[in-house]
Amino acid sequence: MIRSSAHQAMGEVRRTLQVLRDDASGHLPEDHDPGLDLEARIRRLAQDADDAGSPTTVRTPAPLAELPPASSRHVHRIVQEALTNALRHAPGAAVEVTLDGGPGDRLALTVANPRIRRAPEEAPVGAGGGLRHVGARERSELAGGQLVTEAGEDEFLVRAWVPWPS
Repeated sequence: MIRSSAHQAMGEVRRTLQVLRDDASGHLPEDHDPGLDLEARIRRLAQDADDAGSPTTVRTPAPLAELPPASSRHVHRIVQEALTNALRHAPGAAVEVTLDGGPGDRLALTVANPRIRRAPEEAPVGAGGGLRHVGARERSELAGGQLVTEAGEDEFLVRAWVPWPS
């Protein structure tokens, strides 16, 4: 079990480093489809979560097509990590993704899912490691924004903000 966890962690680190390298070099990540705007990519991630058993709602009152490409890539990855963690820690639970804001202000992103309490022996491998969305936090900071997580009594929230120049 330790070996499996170590291999899984190394795979996640490699994927994160590859994404960061791709962004720094100007190359697009493998799963970035230039034919799709941010809203379509977010909806694709939501469909993947639906297919994995967690009904996912997306609310996008913001004009996402106007978000700069670099910020768009960061937001896509932040949502991807938040949904992955929701699926891991609250499998089968409903997830809500909201993106709001506009040019000249900021894009506000919230991913919410129920908080599932488990006995320690039932927790996913690697849970409680203290990394709490480290990749998403780094992405929001790279975009000039911020990310916070909130573990309420019944709900877990990921909130991120990235600047949105006019």
